[in-house]
This record gives sequence, structure tokens and C-alpha cells, in this order.
Amino acid sequence: MNYKNISKIKSDINHLLNIIEENLAQKRRYWQKTDSEFLRQWEAYSKIRNNLIDLEPKIFSDLREIPVPETRDQNFVTKDLYDINDLLPLRNEMKRVSEYFEYHFKDDKNATSLEDEDFNQNVWENIRVDFGISKNVFGKKIHFIKDKFTRDIIFRDIEQAYVLYKKDFNKPSVLLAGGVIEELLRHYLIFKGFKSKDSTFNEYIKACEEHGLLKTAIRQLSDSVRYFRNLVHISMEKSPKYTISKATAMGAVSIIFTISNDFD
Repeated sequence: MNYKNISKIKSDINHLLNIIEENLAQKRRYWQKTDSEFLRQWEAYSKIRNNLIDLEPKIFSDLREIPVPETRDQNFVTKDLYDINDLLPLRNEMKRVSEYFEYHFKDDKNATSLEDEDFNQNVWENIRVDFGISKNVFGKKIHFIKDKFTRDIIFRDIEQAYVLYKKDFNKPSVLLAGGVIEELLRHYLIFKGFKSKDSTFNEYIKACEEHGLLKTAIRQLSDSVRYFRNLVHISMEKSPKYTISKATAMGAVSIIFTISNDFD
């Protein structure tokens, strides 16, 4: 069982529940049909549900799909709105997801082995010391990502990639770092108004290079992460030659910040 995934899913569950509860607490009655922040809550739930089913299908296969609600006219004056009550089924199912999750993994000490409070509470300070960049400065570098949920996920995955590297979990660190870079490139292409041929890491890199969005040196660094993301499959680990080293994990995390320096 992949304990890194358990920790990540737990974080996603808590984050989405907090967002839903915050929206309900605002007592805002309606949302516009085009409000992506509102709709993203259903998208996030669907990803969590799918991840849980992939993790333990026997346990989580009965989790309900919660479709995006239909918009409706309100008082025959304002059209195409979502109602605050549309959040209630999603909130109720997310609470059930949370209870399921806590019940089935409450005894897994390994599931929280990466949550060492003494170390994690100062993760970004440690990142600043090791890589020379603060959370605030990095946040400004990725100004083109406006969605709070997406930004929070990126910050979280960077933190976890760094913690994994420091604790010698080299393979998952490289995977997470590569995932962060892939997402950053995807959003940067959208921000610049360019499209890749398809939604793959390789094509994001090619599109950035073709449109002169990243310097050659930085593109080569991205290529190295792409290479190691391909390498980390179990079938490739046939000899120590292909073992992911701590230096490689450190390099993968470092590339995140090197890439960000070229964003404008």
C-alpha cells in the first residue's frame, strides 16, 4: 500500500471539506453558472473518490457520484444560478468520505509517518535555507495561477516533495516534483495563450521550447525530470544503476524553483 498516496488523499479530503464549509458559512445564496470556483468543488470530489476507489476498491466502491447540479432561474428574475443548497449533498458525502477514511486507516502509523510536526511546521523556512526562495516569493512567481485551490495543492505538493527528499523517500519525491513542474508548465502555457499538441508532460515542454517561453538550460532541466518520472516505474529498477538517489531527488525539487525563475 502506498502510504504517500494515503497522506495526500487525506490532505485533499480535509482541504475540500474546509472549502465547502467556508462557502456555506458565507451564507451566499447564489453562484453564477460561470463560477469556476463553485464547480471546482465537484471536480475535486470526483478526483478524491476515484483515488480512493483505486486505493482500496473493496472499501470505497460504494462512494456515491455527486453530479454537478443544474442551474435554475431564481424568482423569475435572475437566470442560470446555483443555489447554496446545492452544496449540501456534496458536503454530506464528503463527511462520509472523511469518516470512511479515518475509520479504515486510523491504525496505520505509516500513513502519517511523513507528518512529523517538528520538521513540517517549518518546511518553507527549510526550503528557503536549502534553495534560497521563500513561500511568498515563489507565490509571486506563479502569479498566473489564480485559483486558490490549485495554488494550495501546488504549495502542498512542493512541501511533501521536499519532506520526502529530506527523509530519503527519493522515488516519490521525484514523482511529486515532476508532477508540480508538469502542472506549472500547463498553467503557464494557458497564461501565455499557447496550446500543446496533447496534455502530456513531454508536449508541455516542447510547446514551451517552441514558443521561447523557457530558456534552453531550464528546458534541459525539465527534460531530466521527465526522464526520471519515466524511470521510476518498478520494471525499470532492475539494478542499482537505476536506483533514484538522494541527489537526484534534491535536483528534482530544485528544478521547481529554477523553472519558476523564468516565469514572467
